[in-house]
Amino acid sequence: MDVAIIGAGAAATCLLDALSRQRAAPGRLTVFDPSPHPWRGQPYANDLAHVRVNLPPQQMSVRHGEDAHFADWLRSGPDDAADHLDALLGQPLVPRARYGDYLAETAEAAIGTLRSRGWQVGLVAERVTGAEARAGSAVLLRTDGGSVHRVDRAVLCVGAGSPRDVYRLAGAPGFVLDPFPLAETLDGIAADADVAVLGSGLTAVDVVVCLAAREHRGRITLLSRNGVLPNVQQRGFPFRPKHVSRARLLELADEGPLTLQRLEPLFAAELAEYGEDPAPLLAELGAARTEHPAERIRRQLGEVGAEQRARRVLVRLVRALGPVALGLLAEPERKELQETHYRLVSSLCSPMVPRNAAVLLALHDAGRLDLVDGVQQIEPRAGGGFAVECAGRGPLGADVLVNAVNATPYATPERADGVVRSLVEGGAAELCGTGGLGTEPGTGRLVVDGRPDHRLLALGDLAGHGLFITSSIAGLAAQAPAVAGALLAD
Repeated sequence: MDVAIIGAGAAATCLLDALSRQRAAPGRLTVFDPSPHPWRGQPYANDLAHVRVNLPPQQMSVRHGEDAHFADWLRSGPDDAADHLDALLGQPLVPRARYGDYLAETAEAAIGTLRSRGWQVGLVAERVTGAEARAGSAVLLRTDGGSVHRVDRAVLCVGAGSPRDVYRLAGAPGFVLDPFPLAETLDGIAADADVAVLGSGLTAVDVVVCLAAREHRGRITLLSRNGVLPNVQQRGFPFRPKHVSRARLLELADEGPLTLQRLEPLFAAELAEYGEDPAPLLAELGAARTEHPAERIRRQLGEVGAEQRARRVLVRLVRALGPVALGLLAEPERKELQETHYRLVSSLCSPMVPRNAAVLLALHDAGRLDLVDGVQQIEPRAGGGFAVECAGRGPLGADVLVNAVNATPYATPERADGVVRSLVEGGAAELCGTGGLGTEPGTGRLVVDGRPDHRLLALGDLAGHGLFITSSIAGLAAQAPAVAGALLAD
């Protein structure tokens, strides 16, 4: 079998590791990606040391079911855990570039294992710009280097889309469309400039924390429409779901349309294992839009080590099994979750680490950070800088505007636009209602007219059945074994 993986970031690393643990007849595997630093992707490229991973090691393993995989890798390297310790979490939170080293070494180890089993594995440093998959034939891949490759199966592991330019400010002086790498973008910001950060997710938090670390003296304003910041992460605990699993979700879907109401008893059963009731958690979620962001941070910082585990159980389940569950949900409920509760789900599943939350709270209490919601319009000022209009407030201004708005859910990354467009125009793939590619829940196979195609698969944000926030490592790792199995299936 001749297999292609399009993209060499975190999704491809998870898939390679899963493939290395499959027992299948050897074939040829080719990975396509022009990056000079494969396996890291943009999120884990070299950057400021203050740009750290947002989860403890036990939740960053690329190997589903082996939570200690990344932690063991850390222990085998330099003994610098104390330099990266989050005191409240009691866990090391390493720079993202360090985690990129882990991804790269894991990918190379997987490739070594595959080669030892007779696989021919190669990396082509070219971008796939087009694909053709006619019925009953192999898949033809075209690259920007002019080469054509004939493969039996191909997996799209192309990562997330580009940051959104909500107010069409690209090219305006002082506007930073994509903040990464922060080592480069923050260098151009004067220490006393008034900086506005557009967005309220983890990217916005990273920007504020790095500005503070570089001793920025000017005013910083976090701008968003809804004012919902990420939750503050709590201490982890050994957790193995007993009632919620991929197999159980698929069973429920076979029995009838999957709804949140049918999922509630499973979640309640998980909480009952710890003697907890869901009611306090529901109240916590309901307060996300009414509680002042700074006071919410202050309260949640005091709950990092709380005995109550309901929020932690929900977060772990959604990260790992959310993509499968969402793909199986009845369409009305799926649509409501994405359109009405996007920020709530994102704040829950992408929490900020306590040390970053403490930085935000200290800046706010010192009068150096303002948290503003209700943003309606942003325009460049004639004399430079930006004018901001917010509901219920007077006009605001900023010298520099850093965009921290994430990509549209399921958006095609610019680097993958050619291959996705060619598949859709050629009838080998179709866009689903979410905007991503139609895929079969549980296998990642692309679906056209309701029929899955065993030749073409997707893993990560492009899969239309996945979760509508940027895929977590845990989510990619949970899906990778099933995609690997589908990829190698006869």
